[in-house]
Amino acid sequence: MSYVGHVGATDETWLRGHLHGPAAQVGGVLCLTAAEVEEKIGRKQLEREVRQRRFRMVQAGHQILIVCSPVPVRLLV
Repeated sequence: MSYVGHVGATDETWLRGHLHGPAAQVGGVLCLTAAEVEEKIGRKQLEREVRQRRFRMVQAGHQILIVCSPVPVRLLV
């Protein structure tokens, strides 16, 4: 998993840092907190951006996981 922190970043910079960063380029997984997403850009905008890129997004408790690949995601357990 990858976490990219951008203290004081603008909404666009924050979003770009995550969805165009190294993890996204190699099909990695991003882990964000739901609170961070709401504070920076809002869940609806993140969902739009994830759909546009054909990535997958899952929420588990307060964590949002983004699989930076269009492949199907399967819950194993």
